[in-house]
Amino acid sequence: MEELNITLKKHFPSFDTNLLNEIIEFSQILEIPKKTQILSKGDYVRILPVVLSGTV
Repeated sequence: MEELNITLKKHFPSFDTNLLNEIIEFSQILEIPKKTQILSKGDYVRILPVVLSGTV
């Protein structure tokens, strides 16, 4: 989890420490294959995907 904490701080330096801790506690880390569509227009969004590497 420490590696994730460091990565999140690097990508989101303005995020409060408490917010980062909650993201770590409740997050699920996935590796999505290239060209995989994770959301479509009109989809009901239950999660907020956060991309740490790659492009959207």
